[in-house]
Amino acid sequence: MLRPVALQICCFLWFSTLFSVYAQPLSYSGRLVQGDDGLFEYTPAKGDELRYMVTYPDGSQYDFVITLMHYNYPGKADFPIAFRWDIGEPLNSSGLIELGADCLEKSELYLNYFKDGTYLKLSDVSTVFVSAKNFNEVWHTPNRSTRMIMDGEEVMFYAKSEYSGFLIRLGDKTLQLRTLKLSNANTNTDNKELAFLPGHHRLIVFMKLNFSIELKEIKLSDF
Repeated sequence: MLRPVALQICCFLWFSTLFSVYAQPLSYSGRLVQGDDGLFEYTPAKGDELRYMVTYPDGSQYDFVITLMHYNYPGKADFPIAFRWDIGEPLNSSGLIELGADCLEKSELYLNYFKDGTYLKLSDVSTVFVSAKNFNEVWHTPNRSTRMIMDGEEVMFYAKSEYSGFLIRLGDKTLQLRTLKLSNANTNTDNKELAFLPGHHRLIVFMKLNFSIELKEIKLSDF
């Protein structure tokens, strides 16, 4: 029979082991990792597929799919990110884009409209990813604002809150990504807005201009 002290030690070790098992954050391929707040951080990699839905005010919709051809950001490459994009029916178009390090770091100008069959190497305009300049300005300006040119017009965007969750699918699972939301008005009546991943990998997951685009699913290349 175990003595009381030995029994207490056994119980402590059992509960400690059980707690450590359940306290481990969820992780998928080491690139979708759950934080203490329950929200997931995503690190993109070559071969990942990002599936968006585009919706227009008249209700028409189409799929917009990004496949990462290479992803070496942050890094020293001149063009650290390249991706193929495909638009589903009824447009059925595709193209290839390489993003330069300068636009990922410094750009205020964004490309949000794509032409079929184009191969673009962008050095002064970003797309799909928010620049480090815009992200950093949100944190270092008193009113948490930054200037962005999303559709040809200079607009001030403001951080709406601290981080919030954004639902996406991963296979048969539903996860919430940690995101930061910006809008063009410091009110609750917004005309233009976007949400993106804060930190190093500033992927846009939602945007509303004269259309809306929303990330629905991530397919990890190694999951």
